[in-house]
Amino acid sequence: MYFALICIAVAGIYVDSRVTRTRFDSAEWKKAGHRDQHSYPRLEMADELIRSRLLYGKTKDELIEVLGEPSDEGYFRRYDLVYWLGPERSWIDIDSEWLVIKLDDEGRVKEYKLERD
Repeated sequence: MYFALICIAVAGIYVDSRVTRTRFDSAEWKKAGHRDQHSYPRLEMADELIRSRLLYGKTKDELIEVLGEPSDEGYFRRYDLVYWLGPERSWIDIDSEWLVIKLDDEGRVKEYKLERD
């Protein structure tokens, strides 16, 4: 029983350490997003960006002003804008994490979330 509790505690600490709480910074976000970088600040800001609901209601032009140009790598075609964040946060990081954004009929953000490829 104690072993199970220890395993749960360790798993909780691991998950908590992978879900970051770095504040969103537009300038830093725009500088990042390259696969050859040593750290991935977009990953570190993404959770806060989702929690803050900052992007809801923004137009495409406003999004590009805040986030920069979207990634154009052919992933997630059902979304209007897609931003590469970095390698997935998991035990084995073979995939990537992405911020995906859908616009409504008026061209404003109606949904955004994190996806993995």
